[in-house]
Amino acid sequence: NWNIENPATFEIVIDKIAEIKDSAEPSSLFTMSTYQRKTIASNSGLSFYFHSSHIQEHSLGKHEDLWKVSFKNSARLVYLKLTYEVLNNKSLLRVTSPPPPIVKQGVIMNYTAEIENPTHHAIKIKGLKMTPYEQSIVSCENEFPITIRAGGKTELKLKYETEYLPNQYNLSISFETDEDCARNWVTVPLNSEIIFVHGARILFDSLIQRRDIAYAGDGNFDFWYTNTGNEPLIISTAKTSCGCMVASWSREPLNPGERGVVHVKYDTKREGSSNKSVTVTSNAIPSISLLRIQVRVAARPVASKE
Repeated sequence: NWNIENPATFEIVIDKIAEIKDSAEPSSLFTMSTYQRKTIASNSGLSFYFHSSHIQEHSLGKHEDLWKVSFKNSARLVYLKLTYEVLNNKSLLRVTSPPPPIVKQGVIMNYTAEIENPTHHAIKIKGLKMTPYEQSIVSCENEFPITIRAGGKTELKLKYETEYLPNQYNLSISFETDEDCARNWVTVPLNSEIIFVHGARILFDSLIQRRDIAYAGDGNFDFWYTNTGNEPLIISTAKTSCGCMVASWSREPLNPGERGVVHVKYDTKREGSSNKSVTVTSNAIPSISLLRIQVRVAARPVASKE
């Protein structure tokens, strides 16, 4: 905003405010509030306010606008010069795909997101930018980097699991770009609904546990889980991949919303690294859950000689 002072002993009335530009020049990105016929009292002032709501990609760069203010009862003119620079602070790529369809819970969703480059220069997508939770359920089949030419488009092929998503889910999968801006990533929204299927469901807090253990140390592992379904959950078997482990669990039905644990005892008198699994079978949908234990047992201490 600007402030125009009237030092005269009489009031003045604004007649017209107009932008000065050549016919070939684009109009200013800013508009000025209407002040025609506005009176400025003697020894008083009036503030002029500019605002903009249509700054787009083609507006990036430096600009200089000139405005002329004329007065009804004075031959004097006032010129206002507005100098500014429009900087890019986010990715200019656009996602043009519709939202994913509504499917039944448990379906593996294959979704294609179309990305458009509306600029006059090529933009490169460098790769995925996701949280650990997103990485656990979403994968991308594309090979990176991907260069999108000016005015061009590309397709990102995503695959994600709906097994443990809520009825109405909102995922945001981001891809990092090579743009020189603060938020150099494009986000693909995955917002849709899931039709729940009746039955028990088992959701483990973690499917994998890693640990360094001293020789003959603590080899107990607890895999906690929740019945996120709408019917009682029953685990029938928990089969270990090796005789070095013993699994135990409750055979009692687990009501919806309740928690249980699969306890695994690992033989820590086995030196070295090991990657073992426990296959849990239940009446949940799906019926198989694979738990994994990765351990590194230290070497057996050498007995001291007296």
